[in-house]
Formats: sequence, structure tokens, C-alpha cells
Amino acid sequence: GKHEDTPRIDTCRVEFFSGDGIHLERIWCFVVRHSHSFCNQGCGFGIRGWDGCILDNWFSGNGQVGIAAYDENASNTITGNRIEWNKEGGIVIKGGAQYNITGNYIDRSGHCGILLLPNQIRGCHTMAITGNVIFRSGKPEWGRNDEYDNAHVRIEDAQGIVFTGNALNSGRDDGAGVYSPDYGIVVKGLESSVIRNNVQHLGALKQLVVDLGEHKEGVIVQDNVGTLRKL
Repeated sequence: GKHEDTPRIDTCRVEFFSGDGIHLERIWCFVVRHSHSFCNQGCGFGIRGWDGCILDNWFSGNGQVGIAAYDENASNTITGNRIEWNKEGGIVIKGGAQYNITGNYIDRSGHCGILLLPNQIRGCHTMAITGNVIFRSGKPEWGRNDEYDNAHVRIEDAQGIVFTGNALNSGRDDGAGVYSPDYGIVVKGLESSVIRNNVQHLGALKQLVVDLGEHKEGVIVQDNVGTLRKL
């Protein structure tokens, strides 16, 4: 972490490690592309760094999160990845900034498909999240920290977030199991943010949008159309 190492991981297969499949710690200007991180006990990919491109990978079946960034993290692009069956969530970012999260397929996460929360320094800010498909989040058999882990998307204490043009759908395991999630989009404490024009056909079991309030100025949460799944 003393200088810009600019690592590139391309066309690699990483499986069955006791921690994260891929873990980058205080790294700048990195690329992870066309790779496969599967069935690791930690995360598929853990990031503490900046200025990265995460493109066209497969992060599946991991014991924690598909893509996780908990400490310093910013200016990353996450595009075209398949992120599925990860026990603690699909994409989890705490305190990140300047992200582009576009065109990913996020399926059967144990908790939220996308989760944005503050870390010990700040809340997430300045993120464009668009064109993603998020399917059957909140697999109930894998447990939850609280009620709203059972949602496709949860964004709290964040600024400058655009979440638009995404498609969300509830479901169950392949042909069996319990349907989820209960909630579609959960938001709280936003500022200068737009959560709009997302589609949730059969999107959730209980409520499509949960607005917990505490917003500051310049927040739009509307036109997130859809239907509840009736069992």
C-alpha cells in the first residue's frame, strides 16, 4: 500500500479459500476482469482501495458478500458482473464515493442485493446505480441482522445517489424454497438523491418502497412502479 501497485487480475479462477477469494488492501488503479471467485468462506471480492474497474466477473456462492468495500474506498466502476448466492449480500459498500454500478445481475443474496451504509468516517456519496437486475434477495434460510436485511436494496445516510432504471423481482430457490424478499427498496437519511423509475414487477412480498424518512434537502423517491407477489 505504499505506492500505486496497479494490479491486474484477468481470467483467473479462485475457489474454496478460507477467507476472501480476492482481497485488495489499500490499492489504487486496479482491474479485476473476466474472473471467477466461487465458494470462498469470506467474500468473493474484498476491496480497500480506489480507482478500480471490476468488469464481467462471476462472484457466487461465497460465505459472506459478493463484492464488499468496508474501509476507505472510492472511484470504482462495477459493470457486467454476475453476483449470486452470496450469504451476506450481493454488493455491500460502506462509506464509498464516486461509484458507477451498472448492468450487473445480482441473484439470491442472503441479505440485500445492494447495501449502502456509512462506515466510521462518512456515508456513501456520489454514486450512479442503473440498469441492474436484482432477483430474489434476502434468502431467509441464511438469517438476517434486522428486518430490512430482507430487501433488494437498502440505502441509508447517503448523499448524491442516483438509483434509477433497475429491475427488481422476488423469487425462491430454483423450483422450491421460501419466496423473498419482503421489501423492495429501503431508504433513510438521504440528501441530494434520486430513487426513481425503477420497476418491481412481483418485486416483493410486503412493501415495494420503505421510506424511513430523516432525509435532508433535494430528495426524490417516486415512480418506482410494480406489484407485490401474492402467495
